[in-house]
Amino acid sequence: MKFALTTEQTQFAETLDTLLAKSDVTRAWANGDHAPARAVWRKLADLGVTALVQEGEPSDLVVAMEAIGFHCLPGPAIETVAVLPALLDGTSLGTVAVPPHVPYAVDADAADRVFVVEGNVVFAAEPRTRVASVDPCRRLFTVTAGAEIGRFDGGEAFERGV
Repeated sequence: MKFALTTEQTQFAETLDTLLAKSDVTRAWANGDHAPARAVWRKLADLGVTALVQEGEPSDLVVAMEAIGFHCLPGPAIETVAVLPALLDGTSLGTVAVPPHVPYAVDADAADRVFVVEGNVVFAAEPRTRVASVDPCRRLFTVTAGAEIGRFDGGEAFERGV
C-alpha cells in the first residue's frame, strides 16, 4: 500500500508552508504578545484549517498539523484544530484539560474558550494557576470547572446542554 498526498493536499501543504514560513511569532508569544500569532491563526481559519476535523479527511488534518508543528506556531494547536472544533466558532482558539491524564490546559491565558472534561461531561472552565513548563511557548494552567456545556454519549456523539 502506498500513502501519498493528493495534488490538492500537496497544494494545501505548500500554501500553509508559505504562510507559516513568513510568521516569526514564537518569540513574541513566549514574551506574552499574542497578537502576531493570533493574526496567523485567523489566516489559518480562513484557509479552513480549524474546520478540517468536521469537513476534511483525516489526512488533511495531518497535513495541517505537520505544517503547524514544523513551523512551531504557538498556541493550543491540537486543542483548537483537532479536539475542540465542535465547541468553537471556527476562529477562536480553545484549550482543554482532561484530568487526570491531561491535568493542565495549554495556553489558557491566551485561549478564547477554556474547557475541562470530567468523565463524559464538558464544562466551561477558568484558568487559575500557571504551572512551570519546560517550553516557554506552552504555558500550562490549572483550571476550575464552571457551567456544564454538554455530554458525550459514550460514543463519538456530543450532546450540547442538558
